[in-house]
Amino acid sequence: MRALTIVYAAGIVTATALAACSAQSDSTNPRTSTGGSTSTGGSTGQGGSTVAQGGSTVAQGGSTVIGQGGSVAQGGSGFAGAPSGGATTVGGSTGTGGGTTGGSCVMTKVATGTPGLVDDFEHVGSGLIPANDGRVGGWWVSKSTTGTVTPMAGAAPQPIVDPASATNHILELKGSDTDLKMGWGADASVALAADKNCYDATVYTGISVKLAGTGSVYLQVITVDTHLSATSGSYRKEIPLTSTSLTEYTVKWADLAQGWGTPVAFNKNEIVALDIAPSAASAASFDIQIDDLKFTN
Repeated sequence: MRALTIVYAAGIVTATALAACSAQSDSTNPRTSTGGSTSTGGSTGQGGSTVAQGGSTVAQGGSTVIGQGGSVAQGGSGFAGAPSGGATTVGGSTGTGGGTTGGSCVMTKVATGTPGLVDDFEHVGSGLIPANDGRVGGWWVSKSTTGTVTPMAGAAPQPIVDPASATNHILELKGSDTDLKMGWGADASVALAADKNCYDATVYTGISVKLAGTGSVYLQVITVDTHLSATSGSYRKEIPLTSTSLTEYTVKWADLAQGWGTPVAFNKNEIVALDIAPSAASAASFDIQIDDLKFTN
């Protein structure tokens, strides 16, 4: 099980990286041997840690921390000085149908319900998401040790021009994996809150995203409970891609199911990040185009 990697600098979220809970490392039963695996970008298996490129905070389980520019105030105000609405709670909260996290969320940014857009990728040259409804963070690409992926793993990806449009921009995740017994392909993850903070999306009813490609993908929601657990996978929905043109797919909270491991409650009031990855059946060769990721009402 590969440790979840979030990139911060001195407790401040940056071009944010969440090297993440991939389809096989966090949301399906890991096919790697116990003891952890190594991901591109410096994250290590259980028990070890690496700090690269000026990072100053090492997360649980030996994840890598990389610091690179940008800042937000603790509690989830907008990056680059942009204000963001919504209330902030301190000390964690209790999930529906589950127990209290015991303060796992140092602070929680509570969504107001508008705007729901997480990212439309119209920010060429930056991996950061718009500062909408209290969300702060950015994208990060990861891959298994036996996989290849474009854009480069271990970094914040840049939007590209949609091949079907002269002006629209998308995120494209393209690659392969030669050993699906040990590998898991690759993934693109987006953090929604600053270091040790959470995002409360209770006001929303789910998530929508435009996807194109072949095969199927996992759209997964990483909560603080699954992030901190070594035995519980994230909640996810497998989406069969029906077109090579961008098509919108909507996933309600009730559509999500835990991928593997010890059952934990799905706490939509304690979200850490979202993640998109090829499914286990599609990880051998994948080309996924992503656009207009949103929370829905």
